[in-house]
Amino acid sequence: MLRSGKEHLETLRDGRVIYIGSERVDDVTTHQAFRNAAQTVAMIYEMKADPAARAEMTYEEDGGRHSIYFLRARSREDLQRRMVGH
Repeated sequence: MLRSGKEHLETLRDGRVIYIGSERVDDVTTHQAFRNAAQTVAMIYEMKADPAARAEMTYEEDGGRHSIYFLRARSREDLQRRMVGH
């Protein structure tokens, strides 16, 4: 099941303990060392939800829609689809 970018960011606010040197990072989604990476990944989640990019970024299997990153390549076409999605 696909999640939204907002949902992804919320999963990162789970109380995990992260340090940079001696500084404790309370929220990786807002800390200057991590926020850009977190926002980039959130944007990828949003791209997957966009109907215009859905065919390239996702696939259907077992009644659900999944990230193209998890497509098991069973053919040359599957490999090409994964390459486009990356």
